[in-house]
Amino acid sequence: MTDNRITDSDLECLAAIAHSLRSDYPDDDDRWRGSPFAWITKRPSRQVGAIGEKLVAGFFAAKDFDVVRSPDSDADRIIDGIRVEIKLESPQMDVGRGGASSMPPQ
Repeated sequence: MTDNRITDSDLECLAAIAHSLRSDYPDDDDRWRGSPFAWITKRPSRQVGAIGEKLVAGFFAAKDFDVVRSPDSDADRIIDGIRVEIKLESPQMDVGRGGASSMPPQ
């Protein structure tokens, strides 16, 4: 059996500080528990963007808007003739930046 205890005093100090800070940073799993969007928090940021595009396109299509993929990189979708660039921030990103997309549902 391997002994995995920390023996270096500097590393022990760092681990103690990290432990004391942990409660200042809620676990993403707890913040999003019960949300229908919780699974998105586990995806890489590139996938989060693609998911955001599909969510917005699906939502507007469900509301009977005409939604088509943009033929160029100037927009993600064209919704009822309006070119739309869609961004969805990954929930793992810094909540302190104040982006509403990074806040858990209320």
